[in-house]
Amino acid sequence: MIDAQKLILRTPRQNDREFLTKLFSDDEVIHYIAGSTKGASMLIDDVCAPLAIPRRDKMYWIAERTQDGSQVGYASACRYSTSRVEISFAVSPGFRHCGYGYELVASLVGLLTTKPRIRTILAVLNYNNSYSKRVVEKLGFFETIVNHYEKSLRPQTEA
Repeated sequence: MIDAQKLILRTPRQNDREFLTKLFSDDEVIHYIAGSTKGASMLIDDVCAPLAIPRRDKMYWIAERTQDGSQVGYASACRYSTSRVEISFAVSPGFRHCGYGYELVASLVGLLTTKPRIRTILAVLNYNNSYSKRVVEKLGFFETIVNHYEKSLRPQTEA
């Protein structure tokens, strides 16, 4: 679990399926993260899969508001190599533009910074998603190619 000022990021549970179904039914979230209704369904199954077999290549979190436990959003990190991780995140429509997206990504970056082998965090954003672009840019990500934002954690020469 990751504690932040406004949010707690915790691992998903089976009973998060309803929240995730509603979140991934939002047109913006389907467009930006899941790609389609079928993609959303597959993603929900993956996020809510039984945790009997831990996965090292993908990590998921549910963001809950510390104030009242309301489910605010979702985050993921997918390891592409030993030193590179891609993140994605979504905030429920009723909680957008309240600072939750920033805190969610800041908490995720903070966690990934503690992993010594991770050198680069990548966020691939939709061209029209200006809010998410502002969030990652505030956190020190920079655009490397169109819609690809990176944050370097450590120089490549570091052991």
